[in-house]
Amino acid sequence: MNPGEAAAGSLAVLRNAAVFMAVALALFLVRFFQAIVTPLVVAIFLLLLIDAVSRVMQRRLPGAPEWVRGGVAGAVILIGFAAIGGLLAIEAPPFAVQVHGLAPKLDALLAQGFAVVGAAPITLRQIFLGVDPAHLLARVFLTARSLVSYGVLVIIYFGFLLASRATFGRKLDRLYSNEDRRLGARRV
Repeated sequence: MNPGEAAAGSLAVLRNAAVFMAVALALFLVRFFQAIVTPLVVAIFLLLLIDAVSRVMQRRLPGAPEWVRGGVAGAVILIGFAAIGGLLAIEAPPFAVQVHGLAPKLDALLAQGFAVVGAAPITLRQIFLGVDPAHLLARVFLTARSLVSYGVLVIIYFGFLLASRATFGRKLDRLYSNEDRRLGARRV
């Protein structure tokens, strides 16, 4: 192997190591900042969803102003999410009753599963026997509090993203001097 090939080989190893370290660092940072990044991703998803519904409405109602289409699209999406949440809240108690009626069948399935691995069978009652109601209630309130704070972060991020959309086109125009590059960036 000549010196040029050896240098090229070591350069490839260094490049691969740098890419690996960059990916590992990016994954660590995403995991570390997960509480901040996750609501931002949800807000971006909501913005894209509202934009898609608004574009569909533009085809159907071409004369409607953009703020009307955006408002109606946002309302439709919020009503859809509220309907799904309401449906889950309404159907949860009957589902719990049905699950309680399934307890003997689930106990039989557990017994079969434990028999396959050669362990002593246990029942659902034994699994949930040590559940402390006060601890369970505290976990429910903690989850509710975190959901509210998560929702507030999503709303804040969504508001900033929505406000920045108005000036983004002008910033994009100033960023690229060539019209072809501007069009390519807008498509992206």
